[in-house]
Amino acid sequence: MNVIIAGASQGLGLSLCRVYLKNNSQAVVLGTYRTDINTDMADLAQEFPDRIYWQKLNVETEESFLNLKQAVMNLGWTHLHRVINCIGALQIEGLVAERRVEEVTLENLTKSFLVNSSPTLLLAKYLKDLFKHKEYGVFAAISAKVASISDNSLGGWYSYRASKTALNMIIKNLSLEFKRLGQDKYVITIHPGTTQTRLSEPFMKAAEKKYKIHTPLESAENIYNVIENLKPENQGQFLNYDNTTLPW
Repeated sequence: MNVIIAGASQGLGLSLCRVYLKNNSQAVVLGTYRTDINTDMADLAQEFPDRIYWQKLNVETEESFLNLKQAVMNLGWTHLHRVINCIGALQIEGLVAERRVEEVTLENLTKSFLVNSSPTLLLAKYLKDLFKHKEYGVFAAISAKVASISDNSLGGWYSYRASKTALNMIIKNLSLEFKRLGQDKYVITIHPGTTQTRLSEPFMKAAEKKYKIHTPLESAENIYNVIENLKPENQGQFLNYDNTTLPW
């Protein structure tokens, strides 16, 4: 099983690498990172030699996505079985999640869409052809419950909400296109639940009063179980970590 996990240097993405390597002895993982290979990444590679590889990915340049495809070719992979995009951020480079429309800036909007929306589309652009096989295949992106338009009763977080809602539309479009590759090719978004990561850390105290809090490894196990047990009716859906369907 050939697996790409984008945004795998820490938190949920790194935990997903570990879960796939631990749960499936046939899985070989290519994880992407933004800046440098850290100690946790190096340790995982040492624990699973010849089963995990790292590739730098800069979401601001399309050339970097082309380089990712070349890295896949260099590994000798002719097929992909799982692509999971974990790239995402709520407060980017010091910009805050807006509570009121007066706090919205073009910079925040632009960066939110650059990080939360476009990577999934570019991953699909360069990797779709590698799903042309007869085996079970899944192209998934980590979304967020706040992306649901019909579930939005609080407002705020304009840039983040909008960019994740755009991600959901991208996934819906891709699900229709990937259908042409066969009924066993799934394209979905997944809400991982409230997870203890760098993204959620500033809001964790408030979240603890309302939601069940998951460790990154718990969320990764939940996502693994969702992805590995999809049914035809799940095609193009927005799924929760417990495999229930979320409203668009």
